[in-house]
Amino acid sequence: KFIAEDGKGDLWISMENGGVTRFDVDDGFFEHYSTEQGLSSNKVNCILEDHSGNLWFGTEDKGVIKFDRTSFTKFSTEQGLNSNNVHSIAEDKTGNLWIGTGDGLCKYQVKPFSHFNSSMGFNEGNYYSIMEDKAGNLWAGLHGGGLDRFDGKSITHYGTYQGLRNNE
Repeated sequence: KFIAEDGKGDLWISMENGGVTRFDVDDGFFEHYSTEQGLSSNKVNCILEDHSGNLWFGTEDKGVIKFDRTSFTKFSTEQGLNSNNVHSIAEDKTGNLWIGTGDGLCKYQVKPFSHFNSSMGFNEGNYYSIMEDKAGNLWAGLHGGGLDRFDGKSITHYGTYQGLRNNE
């Protein structure tokens, strides 16, 4: 489903309902992580390594899982995440995590979660892709809703009316 490379060059691979597998590129071996090893869900949709070397796994049903290479910490709706269905994770230049969920965007700044919703000008729905450009703008792709750009103050929506081929 998803592949990410960490700072050491190892590959982290999510498998359909199979948790996460780390491939040690130097030694050529695989290490598996699943609910048996403490992962709270085997349904991992996305993977990110943050600036501190922690790995973040976005799951289909249990929110976000932080792995500090020793233990797993789960963040879900119980801790303030707006949905447990996580599609994408990105880190901005200041170390904030942006989490695209089945119910919009969240920003994680150590604690707590900040929600970005329609009352602030954001679209509602499934954000499948998030990235920050060189200028510090946050770009988020929304299933069926086009593309959003957030410059820290205002949001700009791009869709078929602005020239996108489609809104998917």
